[in-house]
Amino acid sequence: VLYVPAEPGELYALNAATGARLWQARVPGYAVSSPAVAGGRVYLGTDHADGGDLVAFSAVTGKRIWDVHDSNGAVDAAPAVANGVVYWAASGRVYATNAATATSVWSVTLSPMQMQSNPAVADGVVYVGAGNGNLYALDAADGSKLGVFSTGGAIESSPAVADGRVYIGSDDHNEYAFALPRR
Repeated sequence: VLYVPAEPGELYALNAATGARLWQARVPGYAVSSPAVAGGRVYLGTDHADGGDLVAFSAVTGKRIWDVHDSNGAVDAAPAVANGVVYWAASGRVYATNAATATSVWSVTLSPMQMQSNPAVADGVVYVGAGNGNLYALDAADGSKLGVFSTGGAIESSPAVADGRVYIGSDDHNEYAFALPRR
């Protein structure tokens, strides 16, 4: 199944082999992030006049299960899901939300600038870049900062973790590799 957000405010589930529409769902405002799929659910970030939402849909039926609102800005970054928690970023904050209940696990303010970097989760650490040029490493359990790595420009790309390093691109036209923080 291919999940495709579209304007104005629609999410489609398509048969990947035939392109046939399986279902269509309405989202609050505009669908602005790439979807994440885990545990039978599709998670999507939105933007609208009074902020943004992280919305969870049934991957099978398209029924909206829950949404969490951020009144400060759009949820531009695609969420990441690990161990029953959805990690997402909006308006300078990173959130951890229980995937089943939509209750907050934690949230932390990192930057006065919009977060457009998709979070990545590896080995109990959440990595996310910010418009202030910093890459943050956060403890996935409680959101505490494990490390802050500086680049020469805003970060809008997604971090990648491999071979004991975290990799990120920056608007200064450079790629960076940082050693993983010690836990």
